[in-house]
Amino acid sequence: MTACVTPIAEPESFDIVEPYAPAMIESLRAVGYDMSTALADLIDNSIFASASEIDVAFFWDGEASTIAVVDNGTGMSEGKLIEALRIGSDPTLKRERSDLGRFGLGLKTASFSQCRRVTVTTKTEGAPFHTRCWDLDYVRATKQWRVLRGGSPHSSLYASRIGKSGTAVVWEHLDRLVSQTTVESAHDLDVFNDRIESVEKHLAMVFHRFLEPPRGITIRVNGNAVKPWNPFFAHPARQHPAPQILAIDGEDVIVNAYVLPHHSKLTPHDFARAGGPYGWLAHQGFYIYRNDRLLVPGDWLGLGVKKEEHYKLARISVDLPNTLDDLWGLDIKKSTARVPVALREALTRIGKATRERAVEIYRHRGSVIGRTHADQAAFVWQQKVSHGKLSYQINREHPLICKVLSDERPDPSALKACIRLIEESVPVPLIILNKSQSPESEALPFEHAKSNELYELAIQLYQALTSTGTSRADALLRLHRMEPFNRLSEFIENLPELLDAKGIR
Repeated sequence: MTACVTPIAEPESFDIVEPYAPAMIESLRAVGYDMSTALADLIDNSIFASASEIDVAFFWDGEASTIAVVDNGTGMSEGKLIEALRIGSDPTLKRERSDLGRFGLGLKTASFSQCRRVTVTTKTEGAPFHTRCWDLDYVRATKQWRVLRGGSPHSSLYASRIGKSGTAVVWEHLDRLVSQTTVESAHDLDVFNDRIESVEKHLAMVFHRFLEPPRGITIRVNGNAVKPWNPFFAHPARQHPAPQILAIDGEDVIVNAYVLPHHSKLTPHDFARAGGPYGWLAHQGFYIYRNDRLLVPGDWLGLGVKKEEHYKLARISVDLPNTLDDLWGLDIKKSTARVPVALREALTRIGKATRERAVEIYRHRGSVIGRTHADQAAFVWQQKVSHGKLSYQINREHPLICKVLSDERPDPSALKACIRLIEESVPVPLIILNKSQSPESEALPFEHAKSNELYELAIQLYQALTSTGTSRADALLRLHRMEPFNRLSEFIENLPELLDAKGIR
């Protein structure tokens, strides 16, 4: 049956309701970019224009500071420049497979989010320069979508760096970044420099595949070449099962799972490097790439898993073509994605398997028991299970601990070595792993200890205190505040009677 559609009015009867330019353009500023993601959007355009060298320049001048991106790409004709500055394009139109954009808003919204004036100067080989400028204060004053022809002296300076072809995008009036700053303020300059460092780290991560061979694109930040940061850190101990190819809407999604080495197999430098700009915990999970450009730098994508310490070695790359943007719900900033229903089961399975491998590495490095091929006396700590609860005990069979315990008068140097050994070998990875997997399974201190053990401990602590001149009343008061008796006050309340019975003053 064909649906019957009744027109609301005659086709010729309508009004054109154009967006109010000042309000609309201010609204576009609130999309949610930070400086790093905004500059990455500009670099997308440079890469799509076949640039091999891209310079990001920061110039500090207080409230008059400027930022520019200059590339040696193919440049644009005057007509293409005007079109590039148009607000919006149809995201459903078929694009070149190498296109890194989607909504036709990146250049504008990224720029507007950081500044009130953006000037674009471009040229193709053998052609003259063309310049256009969006000035938000001018739009507010004229209340029209007017793009200025020409730029400021600052923008002309950056445009002069263009060679045979290329494009320069210049941000001025950086109200979101340097408002109420002064050139003389060392603090303001430090904040500005911190942001530059953050940008460099972000670009190293987002564009690492373009910076690495075979492409070898050069991105410089204030003249310093950005070194790529690859989340999957090639290392002989890294685990990398065979890639999996998932089909959806006639396209292939390529998934590569990686389990990075435990930190014990890395040098301190490699461990810090592999941790990435936001640290090991933040960088676990799925990495979504589109046309080799990183969109999501580590996330479990709402698949029912939180970021946990024992999953931090698990990283999974997912490569998409740009034809699947709509299915993945990519936003304007190209920083979030939504897993299509058709792929949720497969990605959940891959994620689970990768996490399990990561946990096994963590468990292996943190384990202190269960190695049937090893001498149990080799381990300082032992994991025990009593009444269904986990606890961790010092191994009395360890040679050094056994020696100290068997000596009536332990050698002070042996005792110091024993304490040091215990301090350095606390099974922190195993404790964290057990705590995160079964938070209710760990026993409280002395939860199942016998009363006589607790009284013996209390007496020893009492005598240690009184041997230093502490009075009986003060010693008992301090015991009330010490572990584990701060939770077991009944033992201390009964202690005076026990001390009197044993003749201990």
